[in-house]
Amino acid sequence: MPIDVTKVRMQLASKESTLGFVGTMSSVTKEEGVGALFKGLKPALLRQASYQGIKMFLYEPIRDAVLAATTPEGEEDAQPKLWQMILAGGLAGAIGTYLTSPTDLIKIRMQSGTGDYDGLVDAFVKIIEASGFLSMWDGWVANVQRSFIVNAAELATYDAFKQLLLKMSLFREGLLVHTIASSGAGLAAALASTPVDRAKTLLMTNKEKYGSVVGCLLLMAREGGLGGLYQGFFATWMRLGPWAFLFFVCFEQFRAAALRLTGAD
Repeated sequence: MPIDVTKVRMQLASKESTLGFVGTMSSVTKEEGVGALFKGLKPALLRQASYQGIKMFLYEPIRDAVLAATTPEGEEDAQPKLWQMILAGGLAGAIGTYLTSPTDLIKIRMQSGTGDYDGLVDAFVKIIEASGFLSMWDGWVANVQRSFIVNAAELATYDAFKQLLLKMSLFREGLLVHTIASSGAGLAAALASTPVDRAKTLLMTNKEKYGSVVGCLLLMAREGGLGGLYQGFFATWMRLGPWAFLFFVCFEQFRAAALRLTGAD
């Protein structure tokens, strides 16, 4: 959460800002207290519990369906190709993100400091009273596009790295394989998603100014060039890297435990 809050503040900072990651985190702490680094915790937890569950539930069925639909007859034992993993990961993430977009909007409003909310329910009520129920999906296009890119990179990279490692005699299913694959997935997701992630943050905090995802990206590029598109990259990577490691390693352990308990293959 502290890294995520810092990332959002860096994305919203003017291009003249030279604080950097540590400076931004220190500034937030000095001006607003340590508690400010945990703003948006409740909607963040709600979002993760729902979004990640939907995403992981859908990924393998979508991947297998894409594989079945694009595999010629007589090749039923074919393994998923990278593009099939990318498409499945993107679709699974996009569906989960659209359904849970209101939780993300509340989280970012709280993290940015643009709204005076007493909690999750209070934020939900105040946003609806001010702008209507559909405003809970403000920025959903950018959010879904970001999620498609993140999960296309993250899930596909993890799946591909894992399969590649398991084909080598040096590796076998276990913690080492999961660690290496998840580390690569975190870096790939950060590289692929940073520009649209910043656009999502800007649109969710000031939709009137930026209008659309494309307009926001073009404005970012005009004002700051490549650096403008990747403003906050380090914070994004610092968040996605550890997140991917913890998530995939824990996911594999929980899945293995569940399979043992149910006696499934």
